[in-house]
Parts: sequence; structure tokens; C-alpha cells
Amino acid sequence: MPLFFFLSGLLASRAVERSWRELVPGRLGSNLYLYVLWASLAFAVFSLVPYERQGAPRGFAHWIQSTFLLPENGHWYLLLLALFTAAGKVLRPVPSAFLLPAAAAVSAVACTDVVSASFVWNNCLLLFGFFAAGLRLRTTAFRLSQEWARPRRAGALVLLVGTTALVAAHSGWMQVFGVRTVLGVGAVAAGVAAAAALSGTRLGRPLASLGRNTLPLYLAHEVVLALLVLALAPAAGTSLTDPLRWIAPALLVAAGTGVVVALRRHLIRVPGLLSPPWSPPRLDSAVPARRS
Repeated sequence: MPLFFFLSGLLASRAVERSWRELVPGRLGSNLYLYVLWASLAFAVFSLVPYERQGAPRGFAHWIQSTFLLPENGHWYLLLLALFTAAGKVLRPVPSAFLLPAAAAVSAVACTDVVSASFVWNNCLLLFGFFAAGLRLRTTAFRLSQEWARPRRAGALVLLVGTTALVAAHSGWMQVFGVRTVLGVGAVAAGVAAAAALSGTRLGRPLASLGRNTLPLYLAHEVVLALLVLALAPAAGTSLTDPLRWIAPALLVAAGTGVVVALRRHLIRVPGLLSPPWSPPRLDSAVPARRS
């Protein structure tokens, strides 16, 4: 998620320079519209088909709470993206030398799960600094990505950050002040370096094509994966030696992606499903409201 929000900040760096008259119906309105629509669709599905993890949602009051007050759905990225973009616009006069350290300090505090009532609002504090860094460090990021674009350098960085994160996750360090923020910075660096190294390669070209068409995947993935989990659950055992226990994540990713890709051609034909009624459909956006 730090890498995701950093890249989102890169894509929003020019949008926040636009007037509110352009920004509100464009990027902000689009993200909020898609968030409310798809969070509500997921709420309706889980009201009928309860997901074992959190039971069945019920009623208008629960919809208000789980969508706006204490969000607990898989589409929270859209909500935070809209809030972060608005914050980036409001904070434009604030110098980067003050904004970025302040956002990093808030992120370090959020590593301790200071907002325990909602993981979404805690993530709001944790991740805004990465979005702000994408907004303010666009030129620096592209320059450094070229310097680290060599496959060996990028591979070594990915291995180092991945190993460190694995150790931190299994040692309980993730809840320590600042640890997730530091790991997030490393993950951003590794992700950008890997992307630069893959750019234009035989492997990178299909990944870039997939990246330009992931909006339907993101929007539909929560419901599709939840239903697949329910379907696979009876076949899964509790033993660590159960083969399905180890291959289930890969199966779910492959099956979930395949299902949504198959549905994509139908989803894009439904007016208002992938973009607001007041804007033309965006069929190739990797990040919601990329064109604002």
C-alpha cells in the first residue's frame, strides 16, 4: 500500500494544481462516486451471502457506519485517494521541507495502530506521507528510478526489503513505532526500481498492459474473492500439511483475476459502473480517476 499510494501521488501531482471547479467533479467526484457505489454493492452482496470473517451486515445504520464512519470494506483505497487528493490541494502552499517530515512523523505514530476502531482511518494516517511524497518528489523519483533500473541493483533491493519485511512480520516488530513507515519507504524504493528495471522488457510489456486495465479488477475483487473463499473453505483442512492450505493464495489470485477479466467486457458496457455518469468511461485506467 505505501507503493500504491506513492504512485497515486505521482499521478495526482498535476491534478492538485487544477482549480477546485475542475478537481471536484473530476478526480474527487469520480473516486467518491466509485467508492460509494462499489462499497454499497459489496454491502448488499454480503447482506445476502455472509462472509464468515465478519458476519452479515444489516440495515441502513450499519451501511452508514461501515461505509463512512468506520469503513470496513475492500474499496477504502478510493475513499482515501479522494481525501488525500483534496488534502494535497489544500496543503499546496506548505513547503515540502515541513510537510513531508510532519507526515512521516504521523505515519510513525500510526504504526502503533493508534486508531484501533478503524483500520481504514489508521491507514489514512499511516499512508498519507507516501502519497504526499509522490506529489512532491515526482522529479526526484523518476531520476532515481533510472539510476536503479539495472536488474541486479533492483533485484538486490527487492530481496533486501522483502527479507527485512518478512523478519519484521514474524518477530512482531510491525507494531513498533516507525517500523512500518521505514519498511514502507524501502518497499517504495524497491517497487519503483523493479518497475524501472522491467520497463520495456519482454516481461514488463504484458505487466504494463495489465496495469492499464486493472480498474475492474480492483472494484470487483472483494466480492469475487470472498465468494471463491466460501466455495473453497469446505475443501480446506486445518493441518499445516494440507496442500490446499499452501496453494490456496495462488489459486485465489489466478481464479479471481480470471473471473474478473472474463467479466470486464460486460462491466464496461454498463453505464455508471466504472465511471461516473457525468464523465466519459475510462477503460484503460490503472488507477481510478487517473485523468480527472
